Amino acid sequence: MASLLRVLHLYFVLTFQNWALNPDSFTQYGSEALLSIPLVGWLPRPGAAWLQGMMLLLSLLSLAGVLLAERGRLQASRRLLGLLLLVKAGLTFYDLELLKPFHHMHMLLCALTVLSGVSMARLGVGVIYFTAAWGKLTPSWLAGEYFNSVPGKLPFLPQTGWLVTCLSLAVVMLELLGPWLWLRPAWRKAILASFVAFHIYSGFIVGLFFPLLMLPVWWALFWPIPPQLPSPGRADAPALLILLLVLAGSAWPHVLPGDVRLTGEGQYLSLSNMFDANRSVLFEADLELPQEALSLRVERTYPAAGFYQSPTRLWLQRAGAPRQPVEEPVLWRGQVLINPGLFARLNVRQIGDPYVFYNWMSTVQKRFQPLRLSGSMFVWLNGEKVAWRVFHFEDFGRQAPEYSWLSHNAWLQPERWR
Repeated sequence: MASLLRVLHLYFVLTFQNWALNPDSFTQYGSEALLSIPLVGWLPRPGAAWLQGMMLLLSLLSLAGVLLAERGRLQASRRLLGLLLLVKAGLTFYDLELLKPFHHMHMLLCALTVLSGVSMARLGVGVIYFTAAWGKLTPSWLAGEYFNSVPGKLPFLPQTGWLVTCLSLAVVMLELLGPWLWLRPAWRKAILASFVAFHIYSGFIVGLFFPLLMLPVWWALFWPIPPQLPSPGRADAPALLILLLVLAGSAWPHVLPGDVRLTGEGQYLSLSNMFDANRSVLFEADLELPQEALSLRVERTYPAAGFYQSPTRLWLQRAGAPRQPVEEPVLWRGQVLINPGLFARLNVRQIGDPYVFYNWMSTVQKRFQPLRLSGSMFVWLNGEKVAWRVFHFEDFGRQAPEYSWLSHNAWLQPERWR
């Protein structure tokens, strides 16, 4: 238990310090400059100095949790872990960019540790991998379309199509079957070695935050390899309920109609909203303001090199003028109308989320009351040459679309588009 508490508290330190270095998600400036995509609009937004102080305090509390666990005061460390969990969960509502899978996984493991302990946290690791496999049950992984469509394919390995496809399938099978095979003692060393190798290698593709969580968790929970795994008891009922909710949330994107790779619906209820497709994204909007008409183009093309990195570029055209690249915020009557930083900071999954562009249109409609605002979003998947038109608004203000996080949004109707 002490090792697990240390690992989870230290990940809080990593989280809060990372957020302190990226304050625009939380500050009033970030909101006014259109640099965040809030999930809840009424949350109070502090200044940068106040935020830095809060993140420092939270980091110090996390380190205090490490010291408490080190000195054997496990109950106090667990209570502090629960408090920090509530704070982190609340802070994620400030910006869509904060809803990344490794934060979901960290918060799940914290909840299970607080409610139950090591045994349920071990079960939670199995659920994390099992639900991650669900998100890969698409042609992107099963047919190897994702990695075969990027120039880098899989780093440090032969660039052979069939090999890439086989390795994509191997990852799905490892995540799907590994947790069950762990129940058989004869398989545990092989499963442990496979997951450790997977996380070390994945760091070259997904970055460090995911392996920096899972590798220490494996060390804290499964080393030395436990001889047996105790069955859940009556006291574990709250933790089991959490796991059932996680399973339901991870299944929900597949219950809703449409391809979640295009609609994005339900993905933030899931632990598996990671690398589901290689995307090229295009968003076009026409904005009629008093005495001025603007046309905006946001594009993220397929990566020309590497694995998934590709810049997001913005172009703006004023009436009677040629199209120009947007590299600085565009103001209208003293307020930010377009900020390229909003789109540039999003990862490969989020830049393809229709909610990103819906939120921008909704904010512009409320803030500026344009005479007319129209927009369309197009997505290409895994090297395809033909696009999907994901949505089209002829007059956003007149149509006044709503967005639901739990049910299907009727205005999301992907259709093939040439």
